[in-house]
Amino acid sequence: MHRLNSFRFLLTTVLFAAAFAGCSGARKAANDAPAVVTVSDIDASGDEPVFFSFADGKPVGSGDAWDISFKGTDIGVNGTARVVDRAFERVLEAPESGYLEAVPKTEEERWFEYNPDTHVVTPVPFRTIIVRTSSGGHAKIEIQDYYDGLGTPRFYTFRYAYQPSGSRFLAAIDG
Repeated sequence: MHRLNSFRFLLTTVLFAAAFAGCSGARKAANDAPAVVTVSDIDASGDEPVFFSFADGKPVGSGDAWDISFKGTDIGVNGTARVVDRAFERVLEAPESGYLEAVPKTEEERWFEYNPDTHVVTPVPFRTIIVRTSSGGHAKIEIQDYYDGLGTPRFYTFRYAYQPSGSRFLAAIDG
């Protein structure tokens, strides 16, 4: 009987330690998780690109530190980019490789679908843009809309999660 009680105590101690270690890891992941930021109505209808900084969370001048740019349906990056066919929430980590100097424009890989009959641009569902910034950070972006509230085109609404530390961890928390 004494052996059985000792075994139960040892088993309980090991299980408690494992559970506590698991909680510690979960806290660490939550602390490292980038916040999700939503940006509405970035006006990309002009002749010049609109430059955006993930760190600042807003458009910046072309001479400032920028990460992504918008002009019409073109999205530029100050770094490298990769498009993945995965929902924004399911992108937990930035890929190690496969990045290009620009966001792809081919029909199979671009972020949008274009209907030539109606001339409507629609974001491709479950397609996420991953950016490796020139400063070594990573971000994931989901283009949510290409029109403002009045239906005017070239007004981007998107959400992103930015990891400036260089970590590829992108499992985000709503901010």
